[in-house]
Amino acid sequence: MAASFLLPSPSFINYRKSQVCLGLHSEHGPEGIACYSICLQKQKCDIKLYMVPNKAVARHWRFRLFASVGSLKADVADKENLVCFDASAPSDFPRYNTMLDRSSHPVDGMSDFERQLQELFNDVKTMIMMGNMNDAIDLLQANYETVKEQMDAGNKGMEEAAILDIIALGYMAIGDLKFVGFLLDMMNEVVDSLKDNEPLLDSILMHMGSMYSALGKFEESVLMYRRVNNNLERIYGKNSTYLITPLLGLAKALGSIGRVTKAVEVYHRVITILELDRGAESEDLVLPLFGLGNLLIKEGKAKDAESAFVRILEIYKKVYGENDGRVGMAMCSLAHAKCVKGNADEAIDLYKNALHVIKDSDYMSLDDSLMENMRIDLAELLHTVGR
Repeated sequence: MAASFLLPSPSFINYRKSQVCLGLHSEHGPEGIACYSICLQKQKCDIKLYMVPNKAVARHWRFRLFASVGSLKADVADKENLVCFDASAPSDFPRYNTMLDRSSHPVDGMSDFERQLQELFNDVKTMIMMGNMNDAIDLLQANYETVKEQMDAGNKGMEEAAILDIIALGYMAIGDLKFVGFLLDMMNEVVDSLKDNEPLLDSILMHMGSMYSALGKFEESVLMYRRVNNNLERIYGKNSTYLITPLLGLAKALGSIGRVTKAVEVYHRVITILELDRGAESEDLVLPLFGLGNLLIKEGKAKDAESAFVRILEIYKKVYGENDGRVGMAMCSLAHAKCVKGNADEAIDLYKNALHVIKDSDYMSLDDSLMENMRIDLAELLHTVGR
């Protein structure tokens, strides 16, 4: 399951101000790629972002940016919203702005640079969704060569980190994980020397944490998420909902390296923060409850996991009514916990009811692969108990 979810952007905190002045001019690049030079006066260097001219790319797309990573990979998946009920996105968590969505909220001279990052991000995403992988790679490579020249010349600041971040996200979507790992090493070299109050740093660290997790490098992921969490905690306090996204990433990474007790503590902390801000019956609790439940099942603690899934079921019933497809999906998760716990008859009844609810609500097509898997689970369970 992907842990990414949409979050709206409030105004960025006032003290994270940048004195970067941007001067733009364009020049002709190879194969229709335009080069835009960004004069960063505070570094006395000249970074060039290569972009596709507007007329060269169809602008019919409107892409969503996922807050936890902002990655292209999350957006170009076959089922953007995921078929599992647990991927239902909390719609209104407050959060700090990412470098990709702050472009519509200009702050202290950074807007020009960020708009260019947004344009580069969207150009690459459009190419990938249209199947133009070679064009996307050419565009990413052109920007990589440019930022590498700057770093070789000794310029290793926030701007270099931000451009590398976009490039890494692009290669992540393409599937070149080996090069993503190489880019993360370059980014690590930069972010290690940056102060925690640098603008955009939290967003870059979040992306790095997510990409490290995708590469199976969970120890590195934990370090990124902890640094973000510490930064935001210092700014907003320990009970702020701004902490939700990095804490969820941290919990997942901790669980993946076997630090289950700590991961469970982090999930409970997320749940407590949301209860204080949204109430005990908020739908926003579903995501951490599902992560917690899955982790507990994996660790053989089915009884504790059952409590989490029961709570999810009750939340969905209250919010959507008993005949909604999400209720059916919650029943399936609870049925799985019941099965692991050894309550086969209860699990069978839950699976049957869940399939009826999902079918009657038209929540998904009957030939959907997830629906088929649920039917197979039920059939295997019936076979196991001799029915």
